[in-house]
Amino acid sequence: MTIAKEVKEDTKYLILGGGAIGLSSAKELMQRGKVLVVDIDEKKVNTLIDQGIEAVVGDAGDESLLAELISPEIEAVLILTNDVEVNKRALEIVKKISSDVYVVCRVDLLRMRDVEEMGADLVVVPSLVVAEKIFKSIERWEKESIAEELINTLKNIKGKLGIVLHDNPDPDAIGAGMALLEIAEGLGMQADILYGGAIGVNGNRAFVNVLNLSMKHLSEVDITEYESLATVDFQPGMNTSLPPDAPVSIVIDHHEPTGIEAEFVDVRPEVGATSSILTSYLMELDIDISKETATALLYGIATDTRIFRMKVSQLDFDAVSYLMPNVDYVLISEIYNQVVSTETMDALATAIQSRKIRGPWLISTVGVVGDRNAISQAADYLINLEGILTVVVFGIVGDKIYVSARTKDTRVNMAEIMENIFSKDMGGSAGGHAMSAGATIPLGLFAELKIEDKEELLKLVEEVIISKLTSFIGEGVREE
Repeated sequence: MTIAKEVKEDTKYLILGGGAIGLSSAKELMQRGKVLVVDIDEKKVNTLIDQGIEAVVGDAGDESLLAELISPEIEAVLILTNDVEVNKRALEIVKKISSDVYVVCRVDLLRMRDVEEMGADLVVVPSLVVAEKIFKSIERWEKESIAEELINTLKNIKGKLGIVLHDNPDPDAIGAGMALLEIAEGLGMQADILYGGAIGVNGNRAFVNVLNLSMKHLSEVDITEYESLATVDFQPGMNTSLPPDAPVSIVIDHHEPTGIEAEFVDVRPEVGATSSILTSYLMELDIDISKETATALLYGIATDTRIFRMKVSQLDFDAVSYLMPNVDYVLISEIYNQVVSTETMDALATAIQSRKIRGPWLISTVGVVGDRNAISQAADYLINLEGILTVVVFGIVGDKIYVSARTKDTRVNMAEIMENIFSKDMGGSAGGHAMSAGATIPLGLFAELKIEDKEELLKLVEEVIISKLTSFIGEGVREE
């Protein structure tokens, strides 16, 4: 048969099969360009035409018909009849006529692999589509349930809420804390963001200064003035100055669960950042937030996922997509453009000079420093050295030894290593993820040696830590 020129002209999308799927696809694609539907059933064709859709009667497996219809202007062919064999035949013909055109092909589950091997760009299996829709609906309902549960928990708190960040908070903890603060204040609650340790120099301090954040140090508040507490980006007992008996009713974190119990617990170790979890609440509850909080959340996600190079989940990408329209990119630029401190540069220089390498492992120290973040920054830098897959950097800050570890080796789980060596074996605390982890060891472990010179103490600490690590790695570490 011959199709009129005006029917074919300017067609961008050719749909073979005018059933329910073909009809729905045509209505959507008409917003993007001209659509032509081919169906062997004249009644279906008339129905399509009545609904304003260009359609003609024809056999989807007719090679001469397809050769006439598939012009260089056609961008995609959707093969959507309910006859699998006809669809396979049509796919074969379409690919023969034009190997470059984008082809969607409908089949059943048993023949899915066949049409993939024949060159279909997208395979549609109706049963799988239905199942996925059901799954997404349940997943969305579950997320909404979690968000609503958080709201109900907050509503039950009649007094003041303390939103507690882990000691020496990073951008992920701060961004998540800001989001929870906005949610609480939106409910008419009084709330403060609390933290222990120190806000480190460079990125973290710049982050706080640029966003003009108001946070209170745990040492400056009476914890009893808060009816309830929420821990964000950590779980009670992990890297915190919070008293063990503090009234924690909300726990939101993305580290490995510790079995903590509270009225509301949302711990998702598969997610790259706690800021992503808080953003999911905002998405589900349709809560408007300030540009400062949106910026903080985005920066928190970017830093904790190492700019999306480490442990990124679909939720992290969804959160970023949601936040981007509200982000203040001038503020982001100001945060990234902060001057690096002399102390951090000195710490990095010390780490480079002190490095010891054994195969793909690098172990180093930054010495005695005033800022714990200099240790993690040194680890972030050294992991980029050629031939290095795993880095462990440590240093003394105040009365504690801090360890930061990074790895690109998928066979290594740094969180487990930190836990086994520095928590179980040396009585410290440890946490993190498979590719990025840390540990804290009290210097009190070395107190009985009565070494007052910190340089001598550092040398002893270095010997002990390197000994522990090299015992784990295997043979001795060679000095480069």
